[in-house]
Amino acid sequence: MSSGGSSGCPPSSAAKDRRAVLSEILGNIHGHYKAALNRLPAEELPTLIPRLLETGVCFGLLDPVSNIIANTVCPSGELKI
Repeated sequence: MSSGGSSGCPPSSAAKDRRAVLSEILGNIHGHYKAALNRLPAEELPTLIPRLLETGVCFGLLDPVSNIIANTVCPSGELKI
């Protein structure tokens, strides 16, 4: 699917709408990760930061931020929640 930008043609209204929706979704996901990082004891356990990016995911049975935190710390054995 062409985004319209590389062909020299202006992007269609549908393409602009799609990009706006994707941008909003990614912004929401980014906000969940920021909230999770703020709730994690990253200063005491700096190894949690790369783990958050590698294993922290925002889907599961809990709210997105709690899922990111649970998936970040549970496999570590360093921190029990």
